[in-house]
Amino acid sequence: MLGTFVSFTALLVAFGALWFAGEANKRAEFQQQTFYDTRIKPIKNTISKLIGTTRSISQKINDLDRSVEELIEGSGNKDVSRKLRQLELNLNEFQGEIERLEGQLNASRPARRRVG
Repeated sequence: MLGTFVSFTALLVAFGALWFAGEANKRAEFQQQTFYDTRIKPIKNTISKLIGTTRSISQKINDLDRSVEELIEGSGNKDVSRKLRQLELNLNEFQGEIERLEGQLNASRPARRRVG
C-alpha cells in the first residue's frame, strides 16, 4: 500500500515537472519568435531586396560590358551611333538603379534612439 502511494506521488511529480518544462519551453519559443519578428525579419527582408537589386545591377553591368565590346569590335560599322545611344541609355538606367538602391538603404535604416 505504501509503495503504491509513493509510486503514485512520484508519477504526479513527474507529470508536474513535464508540464512545467513544457510551459517554460512555450514561453522561450514565444520570446524567440517575438525577437525574430521584430529584429531579424526586417534585416532578412532588406538583405533579400539587396541581393535581388545586386543581381539586377550585375546583369546590367554584364550587358554594358558586352555593349562596349561590340562597340570596340565594330568600330568601323555604321551602327556605332545607334549603339552609343543605347549604351548611354543603359548607363542612365544603371545610374537610376544605383540611386534607387541607395534610397532603399537609407529608408531601411532603423532610427537611432537616444538613451537619456
